[in-house]
Amino acid sequence: MLQLKRALTPLAGCLLVASAAAQFPELSDVQPRGFQRGAEVELRLSGRSLEDVRGLLFDTAGLGVLSLESDGGAVVARLSVAPDCPLGLHALWVRTATGLSNLRTFSVGALPELREVEPNGTRAEAQLISLDHTVNGTADNEDLDLYAFEGSAGERVSVEIEGLRLGQTLFDPAITLFDPQGFALGSSDDSSIGRQDGAISVLLTSSGLHHVQVRESSYRGNGNCHYRLHVGRFPRPMMTLPAGGPPGAPLEVVTLGDGSGSASAEIIPDISRFNWGRTTPGVAAVHIGDAGGVSPTPVFLRASELTNTLSAEPDDTHELATRFEAPAALNGVLEAPGDVDSFRFSCKKGERWLIKVHARSLRSPIDSILSVHAAEGGELSSNDDDGGPDSRVDFTAPKDGDYVVSIRDHLGAGGPTYAYRVEVDRSKPTLRLNMQGARKSVSIPQGGRSVISIRAEREGFGGDVALALGELPQGVTATPLPVRGGTSVTSVLFEALQDAPLAETLVPLRGSGADGVKGSLREDELLVQGRNEVIFWTHTMDRLPLAVTEPAPFSVRAVEPLVPLVQSGLLNVEVIAERAEGFDGAISLALVTIPPGVTASREARIEPGQASTMISFDANSDAPVGRWPLVIAAEANIPGGRARVATQLFELEIERPFARFKVQAASVEQGSEAEMFVEVERLAGFRGSAKVRLLGLPHQVTSDELVLDETTDTLVFPLRAGPEAQAGRHRTLSFNASFSLEGGGFIQGLAAAELRVNKPAPAPKAKAKEPPKEVAKPKPEEKKERPPTRLEKLRQEHTDRLRQREGEGS
Repeated sequence: MLQLKRALTPLAGCLLVASAAAQFPELSDVQPRGFQRGAEVELRLSGRSLEDVRGLLFDTAGLGVLSLESDGGAVVARLSVAPDCPLGLHALWVRTATGLSNLRTFSVGALPELREVEPNGTRAEAQLISLDHTVNGTADNEDLDLYAFEGSAGERVSVEIEGLRLGQTLFDPAITLFDPQGFALGSSDDSSIGRQDGAISVLLTSSGLHHVQVRESSYRGNGNCHYRLHVGRFPRPMMTLPAGGPPGAPLEVVTLGDGSGSASAEIIPDISRFNWGRTTPGVAAVHIGDAGGVSPTPVFLRASELTNTLSAEPDDTHELATRFEAPAALNGVLEAPGDVDSFRFSCKKGERWLIKVHARSLRSPIDSILSVHAAEGGELSSNDDDGGPDSRVDFTAPKDGDYVVSIRDHLGAGGPTYAYRVEVDRSKPTLRLNMQGARKSVSIPQGGRSVISIRAEREGFGGDVALALGELPQGVTATPLPVRGGTSVTSVLFEALQDAPLAETLVPLRGSGADGVKGSLREDELLVQGRNEVIFWTHTMDRLPLAVTEPAPFSVRAVEPLVPLVQSGLLNVEVIAERAEGFDGAISLALVTIPPGVTASREARIEPGQASTMISFDANSDAPVGRWPLVIAAEANIPGGRARVATQLFELEIERPFARFKVQAASVEQGSEAEMFVEVERLAGFRGSAKVRLLGLPHQVTSDELVLDETTDTLVFPLRAGPEAQAGRHRTLSFNASFSLEGGGFIQGLAAAELRVNKPAPAPKAKAKEPPKEVAKPKPEEKKERPPTRLEKLRQEHTDRLRQREGEGS
């Protein structure tokens, strides 16, 4: 008979024991945090469980590994950086014998590199540098770093810093540019373009030795507050107008916010590579260049097919509003404090338009308020924030006519860089895929299997989502399970041949839903988090990091259940471990996904010396009927780190209950016997036989186990109550049917029952004999005179008067 245990809590994703996760390869630091392209560089990678390094994985082209060496737990890597390697932030993973590490980022720049030389805390000690260089430094506690350069009057100088975005720690740098007389030409703690990282671009007002000061904004730096300070003649625009265009096509823009003023440029919005922190999908990052160089930090634009409309000032009233035809992208600048830009369009009654501001998501300083008015002036809809500073209105026209879309800043601010883009388009369904669990990668051992959990975020549609993967490494296959309608999480099972070459790569992952809705992987890997779980910086991945690793010393296999899990039922699935010689460690198990309405053992382990264990499934009464393919992940500590493998796919079949009970409430007296009658309704699909037990009986009340089969219509459970049975009404009784079928068994929970335990009625007491009572003789009843009637009174009065007259006559 199966030994089953009801799960008390639902499975929480695919997380295994948190303490064990730390034993996977962990990359904690990359030094230096950046370098110039077109050179050979040496990196030192620090962390844990990196001793058996086998390779490096990058998220962009243009980076090659020349050599790898292990150095006391760290990794020393020599890289070649192509002259056309993309500028900006890049992701790096370390592949060891057991798997991929977490990602860390580094920056690739266009300028020659320098290292900070201490002491440099005063003007006299300032480190002398030349323009058009990048300095790699560290802002320690109460530290001031000063750099000096020769500049000429009228020369554009731009200064920007990469600090927080390097993803090492919560670091808020501040920079100040001083002229030769010590007056500040510009200061930047935070900037719209770099967020916590500042940026300055000015025309120098005099010639001579200028200084740049770097510090942590509150003087609370530390040894992890690394920065890359760029000082040069490069352009530093903050925004462009228009703020978007067709992806992959040349776009004429005007750059805004550069120290030398606005300028025309031709750019190409490209969303093939975007990794500048978490932002809205469909945003392109473009580095602006001119004769003075190229900007280290890009400008951000929308990559959209919508036709651009530029605001035509003045346009701050409904009458002066710039006219456009929807769908369209509305572009402009709130040029001064209090500025309002308005756009006018016509639409028919019932037409629905999604009107969305893209400003802060493109690093504009605007905190927008978006409004829609009737042409006559009445406001119909307005929005301040939509999960962030950018606004959104879902507008349906109440009648035929003209309507006005207006935008302004929440605080009435404005200026030359307060650019915006408002997209007016039909509402379209969207799909986004991301990875579940703590580890945002998959490592497949040679000759083994591995699994990852994928979440589908649907907006505006439902139904199934099919997954498809791009090119996999040689010898690797994948089985992506669909995301069923009504659910959001599924699994992808990977398997590598025994002779699959060791490798690391990034694999595209795409999804498709009803009506041609398509989406892809977009994973924001958390790098810097502040108090109260406030996210400061992430790195966006658009492909799945995957590696083929050396064989694991164990594998696991699920025994395919041959019997169903019924609604309101319990089922055990056996998981068998196959161990290589010499390996006898504990193996932790967890389900990656689970059907809705089903819970399972939160944790399960195959202990040392054990060959298998059971995972218990518990279905509620609403669990959806059908076949659900599942996979179980397994982890164990092995020499050199921790390995993760998976079972094969197996199916869990959920069926409707086999039987239904109708129970009559029963009662029994202490020290006596009674019966509980149960009417049995055998449901469609009933087969086999079951042993039925009555559970939850009170103390000193017992019953028997009965057999339920295809001929049973009624079950009569005997009830035996001891003399000390707990008296009262007991409503927590239930029935448990253990079905035995060919190939195994399962348990179905049946109806609840009620039992009343009564105390015996007290025996009647014998009455003592009393002496005969003396019977008192009745007293003679006193005769009461009847009061005279009125007639009798009149007669008596008449007689009295006659007697009185007779006496007077004599």
